Amino acid sequence: FKPSRSMELGTLVHKLLLQNETAWATAPQVDRRTKAGKAEWEDFCLNNAGYTIITPEEENLVIGAVQSLKGLMDSALEETEVAMYWERDGVQCKGKVDGICASKGSATPMLIDVKTTSDIHSFDRDFFKFRYDIQAAWYSAGYEKLTGNMPCFFFFVVEMREPFLSQCVMVTQRTIDKANASIDTSLLQFKGCDDR
Repeated sequence: FKPSRSMELGTLVHKLLLQNETAWATAPQVDRRTKAGKAEWEDFCLNNAGYTIITPEEENLVIGAVQSLKGLMDSALEETEVAMYWERDGVQCKGKVDGICASKGSATPMLIDVKTTSDIHSFDRDFFKFRYDIQAAWYSAGYEKLTGNMPCFFFFVVEMREPFLSQCVMVTQRTIDKANASIDTSLLQFKGCDDR
């Protein structure tokens, strides 16, 4: 599996926002058709092995998206990149939620997931297509199993182009319940395969 360029930039947004990690190197503007340009490019690539190579324009997109999301997140992130392991109906489960937030004025914990999109208006349309409802239900069930507290689940979504429109989408309990019914059906099928 090779991630698309959009997925790579989304990963860079995650790392900068949630881990304060700059996981990229900005490519120099060199003419790679010349001998000197080829040599400079080769040196750059050798010195930045392991980093995602991006253009200055892509770097501006990543930084702009992160700044927009920081402005949207008015709750304090208590933890980021939280790995969870639990059991559901006899099946060992795992998940990694992007963040756990303190909810101002409420005892209800908030789980968050960060999403990048090329078009903020398509997120609502694509919500079920990409099975984000299943993701929210999965993480919420895991968190509840581990802590005994049912969280609220939010997607923080940012558009990867200026002016970096962003929105916070709360997943309703009805959506979580419907997704959990789908998960239960899938787990029954999985257990049936595992029993063979």
